[in-house]
Amino acid sequence: MRPDPSVSGFEHNPDLSISLPADFLPLAFKSALSKEALGILLSAFTELALQPSPADLIPLEALREQARANLGMNDPETFDHGLEELTRNGFVLLSQVNGKAYILPGTPAGRALAYAISEKQFIPADLNQADRPAEPGRPDIFRLHEENIGPLTPIITEALLQDQAEYPYDWIEDAVREAVLNNARSWKYVQAVLRNWKKKGRKAVNEKKPSDLEEFRKLYQEQKRGKRE
Repeated sequence: MRPDPSVSGFEHNPDLSISLPADFLPLAFKSALSKEALGILLSAFTELALQPSPADLIPLEALREQARANLGMNDPETFDHGLEELTRNGFVLLSQVNGKAYILPGTPAGRALAYAISEKQFIPADLNQADRPAEPGRPDIFRLHEENIGPLTPIITEALLQDQAEYPYDWIEDAVREAVLNNARSWKYVQAVLRNWKKKGRKAVNEKKPSDLEEFRKLYQEQKRGKRE
């Protein structure tokens, strides 16, 4: 069948990239989401892609506005029913901070962030609290861990937030790189490298002495034996 030139189809926007969880489609179909709930869920991931903040959270009103603008969902009750369907199925989470509602994706990072908010370990940056944002264009510490070390847990999340407050982001990024290169994918190993740098000073890769590399190998062996620092 020849394409109909009168039908425009999708428009390509190279400036916007939307990431969906790998199990998005099977879970959405398994839960038999309504078209309203599915539309809100896709709007949520679109809004996450547009957010300048490194954290995976959206002000509820921003998502409501997305649904109005993109889905024509002008009836508040329709939106609320769709959102309730999503929270009931665990696709999104709802958090309250100082009376303001936030939506988080029901991903491991989203669940860990919701826990951190509930424990007052993290305050959304738009409330002007003292949380240091990640540098523009760089992944936040949660994604850095997920992509290089492994899934998040509440205990790991707490450690990440504490280390983010204590060390420069480029130190953390380089310490994670050391862990990956040494096949020691453990946040305890990353912390040991960071403490070592804080105590003795951090050298560029091409400035490291054999003794520095031997110390990292020692850290790796201790991690393999399960020793605590």
